Amino acid sequence: MKIKMKRIKVKVHPNKNESQIRDKISREDIDVEVDLKAKPVDNEANKELISLLAKYYNVPRTAVSIVSGNKGRIKHVEIR
Repeated sequence: MKIKMKRIKVKVHPNKNESQIRDKISREDIDVEVDLKAKPVDNEANKELISLLAKYYNVPRTAVSIVSGNKGRIKHVEIR
């Protein structure tokens, strides 16, 4: 799925059994929910989130950046 500049609101669930982008979203104000295997330690979960979203949207990892929410579970992510 190739896109032009887009900003999405992501809810992250770290320390799960597998990494995946969820089909069902629990809240209306969230665009994407993501399960991550990585623990929220040393920025590992954020790195995994960026890789997973880059693969999903078919863009390089450098095109995905966390605009806000680096230390929280709710993040605003920009995809270029």
